[in-house]
Amino acid sequence: MSSSEEKKGFTVVDRRHWMDEDGAESAGQERKPTYVAQLEQALADKDQKLRAVANMTEESVADLSQAKERLARESQKEQDRTRRHVILDLLDVLDNLERALSALEEGHDIKSVIEGMFMVRELFLAKLEGYGIRRIEAAGERFDPAIHQAVTMVPVPDPKVDGIVIGEIRSGYTIGDELLRPAEVAVAKTSLTP
Repeated sequence: MSSSEEKKGFTVVDRRHWMDEDGAESAGQERKPTYVAQLEQALADKDQKLRAVANMTEESVADLSQAKERLARESQKEQDRTRRHVILDLLDVLDNLERALSALEEGHDIKSVIEGMFMVRELFLAKLEGYGIRRIEAAGERFDPAIHQAVTMVPVPDPKVDGIVIGEIRSGYTIGDELLRPAEVAVAKTSLTP
């Protein structure tokens, strides 16, 4: 060493955790610097929190899965109840239709059988209205492409009836405010020939 190094006088502190304070290796005991121990403790705390969050997430996913299955079962039960209700209503109509056909086979007055058939139709339409389904009244109305489907055009001499529905081939229906099926109609059209 030079004389200038001796004059400065500094000491070296060995901070290796396996060395003891005198610079010799510790026998079997592990010493770590304080900041390393703090970091390890913080890491252990974060790991514990992460495991807790993972467990909560797994429980939430399981709960959600069970809720979905329960909702699907309840929805299916509700659909089945609704389907049964509709079928029971339609069976009432079928019963009346069978009575009318039996009366026809037994030779009852044809006029009373026809009246019975009209009553069955009215019953059926009333059942449909109970479900929010209404028949579109097309005959005599101005053609509306939103609810009518023109199947044929019928030439007419009078321009006053041009664009008026003069025949209904198939009835149309709405359900609530939506079109269920357009009415197929015959529309009057003024002849273009002189």
